[in-house]
This record gives sequence, structure tokens and C-alpha cells, in this order.
Amino acid sequence: MRFDNFPRFAACPRSRSTIGALLLFALLCAVAQPVAVHAQTPRDELNTARSEFNYGNFLNALSIVNRLTQSGALSGDDRRDAFALQARCEAELGNRPNALAAFCEVIQIDPSWRPDQSLYTSNEKAIFEEAWQECAPASGGGMKKWYLIGGGAAAVLIAIIAGGGGGGDDPGGGGGGTTLPEFPDPPTN
Repeated sequence: MRFDNFPRFAACPRSRSTIGALLLFALLCAVAQPVAVHAQTPRDELNTARSEFNYGNFLNALSIVNRLTQSGALSGDDRRDAFALQARCEAELGNRPNALAAFCEVIQIDPSWRPDQSLYTSNEKAIFEEAWQECAPASGGGMKKWYLIGGGAAAVLIAIIAGGGGGGDDPGGGGGGTTLPEFPDPPTN
């Protein structure tokens, strides 16, 4: 673009360089802006990996999750979910040993976690069960803990039923304990 047709620009070469610098600055701002908008947090990247998995792009999802799990950028439930997704990707790609290792990481992070029965395939659930047999905590964790709680509750229930309930003077209640005094009359004003 020539500014010779415009008398005031032709007379002042400094104006041309100023306008050129402004145009260059505006162009750089326009190009740099989308980069800042597309910066993703590790959680956003995990969601991207989930989308890739749901679309059947297992290799893309696996590369994202591998990067996230190796970088240490995730913690807590997000870290657990990343390893679970990694296990699913490996299972879908036929890498059973890698899927087992990833499910073992999930179990180490959260021993109470289980695969969603409606979302996971039968192959993925079978691999998880195998990982559970190999990697479950030895004592006090996982399913063993629930058996103890359930057994304790059943013992208390049996003791209440066997003791006759803890009744009073009614003929069916049994118990034979002392009865509580009657409620006092309500106050009158």
C-alpha cells in the first residue's frame, strides 16, 4: 500500500513507520490471542482425553493420559480417573498387562473405587477384577472392610432378636427388665 497519494503521509515518513508499527502490533495481538484462550488445565486435558476415548480415538486418549500421569500434574480423584482412563485405553488396544498395571495404580490411590457397571465393558471389568485380586490392600481396605461392617451389623441384629427386644410388661415383648416410670401429667396454667 502506497501512501504517496496522500499528501500528509508523503510529507512525513515518520507517520508511515508509526502506522506500520501499529498494524504489526495489531496483527501480533490477533495471532497471539487464540493461544492464550486455548491454554488448558490438567483437568481440561483429562476431559479432552475422555472425549477422545468416547469417540474411539484410544491412541490419542492414551497419549494425553500418559503425559498427565507421568507429569504429576494431577492429584486425588483426577489422578485416579486418569489412571482408570489409561487402563481402559490399554484394554481397548489389547494391552492387558498395561491395563492391569494402570488399574493397580487406581486401587492404590483409592481402594474403594469400582468401575461403573454401565460404562465399562465386560473386558475392562474382568481386567479390573484381576487387578483387584493382585493389588488389593492386604488388610483393612477394600471389600474386606465392608464384610466386617456387614458382619458386625448382623451380629447386633441377631442379639436384639434373641434377647426378646427389651420389652416391658406386655406379654409378647419378653425381656423381663424393669419398666420405666410413666410420663408426668402435662402442666396446666
